[in-house]
This record gives sequence, structure tokens and C-alpha cells, in this order.
Amino acid sequence: MSRARPLVLAVALLATALIAGAAGVYIGRTWRGARAEAAPPPTATAAEDPASSGGYPKDGVYLLRAEHSEMCLSVGPLRGDEGRAVLVQQPCAAAWPPVEITERESKPGVFTFALVYGDNWRDCLTVDAGHRLTGVDCAQNHRTFRLSSDDGGRFQISVPENDECLAIGGSSALRGAAAEAARCDERSAAQRFRFIPA
Repeated sequence: MSRARPLVLAVALLATALIAGAAGVYIGRTWRGARAEAAPPPTATAAEDPASSGGYPKDGVYLLRAEHSEMCLSVGPLRGDEGRAVLVQQPCAAAWPPVEITERESKPGVFTFALVYGDNWRDCLTVDAGHRLTGVDCAQNHRTFRLSSDDGGRFQISVPENDECLAIGGSSALRGAAAEAARCDERSAAQRFRFIPA
């Protein structure tokens, strides 16, 4: 009888250990599953979602990609007047310089645009007498642009002073086609741009 008791005791201890281990595994899996269900989905990166809480792009440096051609704005020569540097469209991998936008604190949706050539070199974007987009010394330029969203992540960029909008001339899809300030047309894909973080 005395020999049977240790055996019974050993079997009981083994059974208890197995039950406790199984319970621990079950509880651990249940806790991890509940934790996974409760965890919020991953947030979008800045490159995927540059919009601020107001629906406008956050202040920062971007490439501006034309919706109709999927090319980006870049400084380049004006066709027929190659000595004149204006904004033209180029494949995004070749577009330069990027554009820094800054929202005016007192005017939501109104921004200044600066061409970023280097850490200490910026030209502010303006509209010249020929309705082309070009860069000038920021100390001499106070041009602002208003953004209007189409709720699809695309923006129309208007010039408040003269009711014109930034467009690709002639809705051209050709590389090197110049940007211009033209009569605003909400239906024109050549007047809609995405802001791609640079």
C-alpha cells in the first residue's frame, strides 16, 4: 500500500501539470487574439496620406503630379524660347526641383509655393506676364495659391487674384509641355494635381 501511494501521487501531479499547461496555452492564445483584434489598424505613412486634418496637404516638400499625364512639374526651358525657364511637365523621376508649400495661417487653403533648389536657395512661384509659372526671389514675391480638393486626393490650384488655375497648356501629355495659368475648369484633368511627398 505504501508503494502505491507515491505512484498515485506522481500520476496526480503529472495530470495537474498537463491541465495547467494546456490552460496556460489557451489563455495565452486567447489574450493574444483579443489584443490583435483590439489593436488599431496601421496608420498611413506620410507618403500615402500627406493630407492635414483640414483636407489640405501638410506644409512640406512635394512633387506636383498632373492627373492627366501622370508627369510632375519641373523647371525647364519653354519651347520656342529655350532661354526662358518655366514650369514644365517631366517624368516624375526626372522632375526637379521639388516644391515647398506653406499654408497661410490666416487663410485656410491658401498657400505659398517655393521651388527648393537647395538648403539655402528657394525661389517663390509666381505667374509671369505671359501666364507661365516661374520662380522669382521670395523677397520680391507674395503670390499665393488656393487649393480646392475634388475629394479624390487631387487638387485644383487657383490664383486668387485673377481667377485662373494652374494647368498644363493645351492639356498636353507630352514631356516638356509648359504649365500655365488658364481659365479654371473643374472638369479638366490637366488642372488637377496630386501632391507627392518628396
